[in-house]
Amino acid sequence: MNNFFIDRNTQKFSAISFLLTITVAIWVFGALVQTAESYFLQYGALLPSAVFHGQIWRLLSYAFLHDPNGLFHIAFNMLGLWMFGKEIEYMWGNRRFFEFYFFSAIFAGLFSLLNIFWVKYTTIIIGASGALMALLVVYAYYFPNRQLLFFFFIPMKVKTAVIVYAIISIFGTANNYGGVSHITHFGGLIAGFLWIHIGDKVDLIIRNISAAFQNISTAKSETEYKIQTPQASARAEEVDKILDKINQFGIHSLTPAERKILQDASADYKNER
Repeated sequence: MNNFFIDRNTQKFSAISFLLTITVAIWVFGALVQTAESYFLQYGALLPSAVFHGQIWRLLSYAFLHDPNGLFHIAFNMLGLWMFGKEIEYMWGNRRFFEFYFFSAIFAGLFSLLNIFWVKYTTIIIGASGALMALLVVYAYYFPNRQLLFFFFIPMKVKTAVIVYAIISIFGTANNYGGVSHITHFGGLIAGFLWIHIGDKVDLIIRNISAAFQNISTAKSETEYKIQTPQASARAEEVDKILDKINQFGIHSLTPAERKILQDASADYKNER
């Protein structure tokens, strides 16, 4: 099973495979188990009123949930993730792709909270479309003239598709049509543009934080070693003196305290072995 997450070309852990598997597994489980579906939507969907009451995990969890009553929603998003994400992951590596994906999903989620100015406070949002729009922007940045089939049948350059999606998202947000969270799509497009300009800085910050935690862990281990070593050395000296005394005067010459030290040292030695 672990080999499934290893990319055959790079022989490294694949962020795309992991994200696809987790997202599809959640959708399948929710489709098969109705109670699970209700639980996922109740506690994982992006609901502005819930986020404003402290349930901030919804800013990411919503991206792993899709319409349980239809296949098109998740199929479209996962196909786009695989088509555009594979090449970007090859360029960046899995760690940076994870950073980008989570950044895009969270930013699109935060941007979606502006929904309160257009629609009901209780409107829920689900789907990876925001992160997918960000991915499309990044893909267009690296490969602007690549061709794709817009809505599966209209040939179009990637850079043109980004512009068309932006127009649709702006118009859709202003008019609130189609039962689609256009504002999330628009937030994803903005997230993609932001990542192009600040992605290196975000990556550097995450690297520095990770290095800081590693340094703290290393320093703690060294401190514990320094604290424990003098105690062990002092005890070893006591044991050596006791052994010398036994050699000179015999074991009967030991005091009760010296016998206790020798017994404890012997017990510790057996435990370490």
